[in-house]
Amino acid sequence: MKEGKLHRVYLALNPHELENLEFSGACATVVDEEFLKANNFPGLGGLHGEDQEIAEDTALYQAAARSRHLQSAATEPRLVVAVAETAAELQSRPGEPGEYSLSRPVPLAEVVSFHVSEAVTESDSPGGNASESEADGLTSAGVELPSLLWFDVSELELVREFLGITPNR
Repeated sequence: MKEGKLHRVYLALNPHELENLEFSGACATVVDEEFLKANNFPGLGGLHGEDQEIAEDTALYQAAARSRHLQSAATEPRLVVAVAETAAELQSRPGEPGEYSLSRPVPLAEVVSFHVSEAVTESDSPGGNASESEADGLTSAGVELPSLLWFDVSELELVREFLGITPNR
């Protein structure tokens, strides 16, 4: 998809990306026709009300599962998702419906919220083997991903403090 049209994207982040004021667009989930079809939702034209909320929540947890995979070496990973409205060009990831890489980093000005977990322990993610494509808040073993705390973009300093991150100045 070309740059110009605004897209709501769910960016899977490594917590240390919050040291900066722009964020990688390497792992972005978008609620588009392919995503909806793969997750058994009605098409965009028929997506309303509760279905829309559930689809967006599914995308959020899919991005959270990807955030976990970005931290495979971490002993206590923290799931971090930034939700943004961006006009960056989307480059699809083959075989992964609704998954994209963005043509450029996403500046803080395009972020609308952050969603962050407390530390993910081995009991939350047995063996750390949660499937990247699982989006319903469950790992492949059927273990629920931890709840995500919501922060407005204006609370970035609070998010950093919560995660124990010092910003780059």
